[in-house]
Amino acid sequence: MAATQIQEFCLQWGRSTLGMENVDALRAMAARFVAQCEGSESACTTVGFLTHCAGILASNADAGWASAATDAVTVCTWHGSKGCEWPIVILFELGSEREAHALGVHVLAGGKTTVENPLAGRKLHFWPNPYGKSLTKAAYLEHVVQTPLSQELATKGEKEDLRLLYVIWTRARDRLILATKPDKPTTGSSKKAKAEDEEQRPHLASGILRLLCTEVGKPLLAATAGGQLACAGLLHAAPLRACTPEERPPAPLVPGAWHAIPTTTPAYSAAYTSPSSLAGVATIGTPEQIGDRIALAGQPKMVNIGMALHGFLAADRPEYTLTDRQQMASTLLTNWQVSGALTSEAVVTASDNLRNWVTTQWPQAVWHKERPVTAKLPNGSILRGTADLVLELPDGFILLDHKSYPGTPAEVMRKVATFGGQLNAYAQTLATALGKPMLACYVHMPLNGFVLPVDLP
Repeated sequence: MAATQIQEFCLQWGRSTLGMENVDALRAMAARFVAQCEGSESACTTVGFLTHCAGILASNADAGWASAATDAVTVCTWHGSKGCEWPIVILFELGSEREAHALGVHVLAGGKTTVENPLAGRKLHFWPNPYGKSLTKAAYLEHVVQTPLSQELATKGEKEDLRLLYVIWTRARDRLILATKPDKPTTGSSKKAKAEDEEQRPHLASGILRLLCTEVGKPLLAATAGGQLACAGLLHAAPLRACTPEERPPAPLVPGAWHAIPTTTPAYSAAYTSPSSLAGVATIGTPEQIGDRIALAGQPKMVNIGMALHGFLAADRPEYTLTDRQQMASTLLTNWQVSGALTSEAVVTASDNLRNWVTTQWPQAVWHKERPVTAKLPNGSILRGTADLVLELPDGFILLDHKSYPGTPAEVMRKVATFGGQLNAYAQTLATALGKPMLACYVHMPLNGFVLPVDLP
């Protein structure tokens, strides 16, 4: 560009700013042509580029020439900037870090790709994350991070990030602005260490910029207090500026013909809705006795009783030994501070009574305990809850919900009738998710020793 003296020609022709922008657009088109040739492994020649431009002009497909608007700002992703160039480029989110782990789905290549077998040696690798977005504070996740596969993927990701950093670094023609957070200053109790912190600006070695380092990990970038940037041992003029948000006074609201100040606040639906908060009345059938009533000692908190029973019914399995099951029940009762209200033997017996009743009624049923239920309601709110027990059958499913209400049978039936909204929400969501109808709905009362058939509205 300097050898052609194109800037001087633009100044002589007039409207130099627009002319230089068109030159930039032409350079970007050339860069894209070079990238296209590299991708197709074809020859990249001047004649080929001129032919490429002629084809674009003939098809009237060019939209890259600059317009008369000089105050335009292009916002794009790092990958989307490939092949483009601008006078000034601001690199944002330089502090982002790649997650170095093998969780999720990854494609592993272990052989040489050929035309006859392009997928030779390739396979899909999947490790689930049962902890949602959390990536710490679990032995399983710590083990995954330490595996050789995670280390291999981390090394591969760093190489990809380094190539991406080169792409975005070379998009600027005149000025490159690095927008990043300052590194934490080194800690030191002595006055000498504090003085050195004041004199020497911190290294730009966080986020993706940390990849710019020597083989021993020494950062290649370091901003100095004198407004210079040390890059690989060479000093360049690079002033360091702290950005502060601009303070603007709030604009006054002036009512007009097309904008009136609202006098009332609109009512919005909740972002999430719990099934237990939904209103609804159900019809209760005749109780079916499946065991003896459990007598409670003292005056325990019924919320804690319910949590202990729900926890055991969810975790109990028929393959566990009796000793292990009683120990688990005893631990739950102790943790919920209700060990003196009922015995672990009573909890185990209540679970056995439920399983015996279910296996007698539906021996082929598949048990789904603590089944997550999520659905979008008509008002836009997200229904989110957990069904205690779903018995899946070939032609439908059975819904069971555990309730720990220590009243008389008549009181229990009146109380259960008020859970119609919750049970109906579970039933409709599960029917949509499973693609099967609900065959029956029951409420299991472990303290009372019976199950109640429920007819939903």
